[in-house]
Amino acid sequence: MKKRIVCLTLLLALVLGSLPAVGAFEDFSDVEGHWAVDYLRQAYADGILEGYDDGTMRPDTAITGAQMVTVLCRVLNAQQEADLSAVLSPELWYYSAAAKAVALGLISVEQAASLDAPMTRHAAFNMLAEAFQLGRSAADQTVLEDFSDAGGLTGRERAVWASMIQAGYVNGWDGTLMLESNVRRAEFIALLYRVAGRYLPAGDYVPGEGGAVLSGDLSLRGAFGENLWTDCSGTAVRLNGPQGGSLTLRSQALSTVSMANLQLDTLVLASWGAGVSLGGGSRVGTLVVGTGSGNVSASCTLDTLDLQGSGRTVSLNSRAETVYIAGDNNTVTLNGSQGRVVITGSGNTVTCSGAVEILELGGKHNTVGGYGRADKAVISSVTNTLNLTVTELDDQRDYGITGASAAITGLPELLPPGEALTATVEFTDLPAGKAAQAVWYVDGAEVSRTDFITGEAVPGLSYTFKYTQDMALTATVGFAVEYTTAEGEAQRVTAPDAAVALENYDQEWYDKYSEEAVLKKVTTGYKGNYTTQWAIDNDYTDEEKTIFVNAKGYSSDTQYLIWASIATQHINIFEGSQGNWTLIRSGLMASGAAGTPTPVGVWKTTYKQTGWYTASYTVAPVVRFKGGGYAMHSRLYYPGTHTLSDPSIGFPVSHGCLRLYDEDIQWIYDNVPTNTTVVVF
Repeated sequence: MKKRIVCLTLLLALVLGSLPAVGAFEDFSDVEGHWAVDYLRQAYADGILEGYDDGTMRPDTAITGAQMVTVLCRVLNAQQEADLSAVLSPELWYYSAAAKAVALGLISVEQAASLDAPMTRHAAFNMLAEAFQLGRSAADQTVLEDFSDAGGLTGRERAVWASMIQAGYVNGWDGTLMLESNVRRAEFIALLYRVAGRYLPAGDYVPGEGGAVLSGDLSLRGAFGENLWTDCSGTAVRLNGPQGGSLTLRSQALSTVSMANLQLDTLVLASWGAGVSLGGGSRVGTLVVGTGSGNVSASCTLDTLDLQGSGRTVSLNSRAETVYIAGDNNTVTLNGSQGRVVITGSGNTVTCSGAVEILELGGKHNTVGGYGRADKAVISSVTNTLNLTVTELDDQRDYGITGASAAITGLPELLPPGEALTATVEFTDLPAGKAAQAVWYVDGAEVSRTDFITGEAVPGLSYTFKYTQDMALTATVGFAVEYTTAEGEAQRVTAPDAAVALENYDQEWYDKYSEEAVLKKVTTGYKGNYTTQWAIDNDYTDEEKTIFVNAKGYSSDTQYLIWASIATQHINIFEGSQGNWTLIRSGLMASGAAGTPTPVGVWKTTYKQTGWYTASYTVAPVVRFKGGGYAMHSRLYYPGTHTLSDPSIGFPVSHGCLRLYDEDIQWIYDNVPTNTTVVVF
């Protein structure tokens, strides 16, 4: 075995396992039937993966970031190191690997500081894609629709992951990509073999035996059909008439480049050092300019130019059907006519000297100019600059709501006590069709926030003050409309604050509605004449009901509270929280008769039923409380019909349950959750 393979084997053994006495793969106790058994067997045969002294291979143990960058940097034979002394101790066993990973672009400096943690699939597969330059802008991103968690991928990541899925490198599970799951040893080994199954010196490469990572200087000619990568060690690349597959250059010190008569499906330029020039005698299906340095000049015949890297200088001197500029801060010159030019990166400067059929100018802070022209241009960012003659312009830039103004209208001169404060707003120069939010403030505190579409009805203010004897008699009303542009810019237009005068209740009212007065007035025990009309005429006021439940300090495990008043035969529903309940619904009820009374106390709702269907009556729906022994339900119907057999309501008549009108019990059934407090008093 060559020295390169021996060194790699020793390193991987140290990182991924121990070095037990050599045995048969089948002797490991935890590999039989494993989903990755074929990959594990091959890795064991190749010396890439070793087992543990206890006779296990531990394929499902999580792999850490430190272990992963160590292996990837060794597989790619990374040469250069970044200075990480500010975030990592040089004494750490993986310091050198982390420094190489940063220099190679596999991770950021910030990520290098947390490599001790297990790797998630999200982070690990991003790292693998960068290591092998797997992302393609033309990937069909509809494949991501099959995975419910694909929304966790950024715009750039979506193309990368779609590329890996289409290439068969990445699989999901049960409709998810499992982005936040930890990567297991078996997954990592499977990925390495799915991408490139061999790691050998360039001189040992034999076409037709599968994909490979090749170390050292590369001299390639003739036909091949697989995916090839150079590692970072070579300084010279000589390509004379290679035909067929995909070649990715990853050298970190490239000094000599010779390319002639290329006939490749894909060529990926991701090296540092010398520039690359592709002459007119070559044909490349997809030319990817990835991570790296050195100017790139292409005069060859090609279908697609895919600029994935950042900070590159690229000159295209021939026609491409599609040009993608997905990276950032690149300088691109397009000489001659082009088909479709798609810019999704940021900070790029593009000069066109010929005709472009379709220009899609997305991303941010890009500039497109030159003395050429675009037959059609689509521009979708206000930060982009288009200095090119355009025949047909589709301007999709979202300028948002800047320049608009708002004014509060409809406030009363004096608000009578107890009435809701209402107001509206009028706009000037507010663009229509924007999904915005209307925000109302009272005395500087936000009191409502509502989604609306600009140009349609604006949600107004409706606010009820909490009255006290010493309350302020003026209030300030504020309004703002908030909008986030398609590029994520938060915009806000505010109306000038407006003042409103408040009229307070008189002393007689406060005497009547004090906590002391209300608690004295509210009693339990029925004292009516057993008619529905008596209950209608003798209910407590809304103010008294609200004061009562708040003064008693009732709480609930949900946002609702139900008070069944025995004295007035009313069911009262509140929303809010302890000390801040607001009455939202009230209706008549019928509690238990004298011989079968509804038990007074504080209970909880337990479970719901669609109805009780007996041989003598039907009630529906049903909401149980007090451990399920009692319930709220409709009045009684003849069995299996919608005809009332007992319409009684407004006085005690039941066997202990609470009978309600259909609309009230249905509302409770539909809206009030289990464990809601039910006060029977």
